[in-house]
Amino acid sequence: MVLDSSSFADALVMNPLIFVLFYSRDRVEGTFILSNFSAAAEALAEQRVPARLGWLEVDLNNVETTALSRRYGVVELPDIKIFHTGMPSDYQAGANVLDLLDVVRWNAGNTIHRPHSSRVVEVVSAAGLEKLLAHNRLVLVAFTTRW
Repeated sequence: MVLDSSSFADALVMNPLIFVLFYSRDRVEGTFILSNFSAAAEALAEQRVPARLGWLEVDLNNVETTALSRRYGVVELPDIKIFHTGMPSDYQAGANVLDLLDVVRWNAGNTIHRPHSSRVVEVVSAAGLEKLLAHNRLVLVAFTTRW
């Protein structure tokens, strides 16, 4: 979703979960991340994930876009912010398509769908972990939390 200074506030109101890329075409990294953002947005729409991805081009000569980016704590470009019901937080993950998809799905409550052959299990108690350890020679444990 292409954003500008006049549509930004409406996008925050209409989308309870939106990831916004602040970028400048003058910087190569911004153009690269924009292509990843666009590809991830298409994939999320196809998968019907209840989150949006938007991008705002920050023109360093435009007072409105620079003020808007500063209002949300953008110091360097490109930068990605996560807005949950209008409240910003920093995005702290990779900017490739797969990382974007994983983080957006996680924040939207749609975790990765694993194939039936996967040995990944969710453990929610100490007793469950003890049982898992008793029946497996090798266990990789990942502690996760919402972003």
